[in-house]
Amino acid sequence: MSSSRGGDRRVAALVDALRPHLPDPGVLRVPAAARAAHIAARRATIRPSIPLVVVTRTDEEAHRLTDDLAAWVGAAHLRTLPERAALPLERALPEHDESAERLSVLADLGSARGLVLVASLLALVQRTLSPEQLGAGRTRVRVGERIRQRDLLTALVTGGYDPVAEVTGVAEFAHRGGLVDAWPPGAGEPLRIELFGDEVESIRSFDPMTQASRRRLTDEDLLPASEFLPPDGWSDLAGYAPARSSEALRDDAARLEQGDLGEAAETWAALLTAGPAADHLPAAAHVALTDHAELVAMARDLDQ
Repeated sequence: MSSSRGGDRRVAALVDALRPHLPDPGVLRVPAAARAAHIAARRATIRPSIPLVVVTRTDEEAHRLTDDLAAWVGAAHLRTLPERAALPLERALPEHDESAERLSVLADLGSARGLVLVASLLALVQRTLSPEQLGAGRTRVRVGERIRQRDLLTALVTGGYDPVAEVTGVAEFAHRGGLVDAWPPGAGEPLRIELFGDEVESIRSFDPMTQASRRRLTDEDLLPASEFLPPDGWSDLAGYAPARSSEALRDDAARLEQGDLGEAAETWAALLTAGPAADHLPAAAHVALTDHAELVAMARDLDQ
């Protein structure tokens, strides 16, 4: 034990001696093959409560680096913030799986310990819910506690879940009698919440293919399921359409006032979202750039 502590002191002394000669800690000036080891070593020098955020040029690079890091820091301490496939302003139907995964990652930022978050620059600048919206939109259900079914269903609708007859995908919900099925972001399987009056009698996961119940659970968080939830509500969106807007934009505005995104999510993202995903990074987060010059150039292009 004393030998180990002595070794730790020697390493700390060496780091202190070399610190004036080390490169900017926010830039990874190491070969690509050595990045995972370098990031793991840097993670070990940061307090567990503070996330280390590694910014890459592309989504593919972020996932590849995450795979490399798994051997060094363990999958439990790794998260990748994925990009949405649709480009800014592109007309495309929103992908629920994409938003659900992004919201699940962002929800972990404030509580996960020893976290390494890997994200492309675009993933961080794509717009989403504010931290306040994500926190306020979280609904916790616990066996034995009370919640009115109407309030639970309202929270699911407000959070962007789609009503269906049977839940088979993320961001869907269904109800019949005292049962409410929902598949929230971050859950490996959908949840079946059984209410007796206003009391949560049971929570179970279930198989989305067979609909058969599986494990019993004691409590679960239901996160919002959509990144496109306007901070000021849906009702006033039509007023933002330009007076001489195209028929497509006027149609968008009419649908959006009813809460129907259609293909307008990315086109209207500035009004449907609160800000970039980077707003969720804690102020104390350590940020490292894999390719400083290229990322700066990319940021300028995105800002134009």
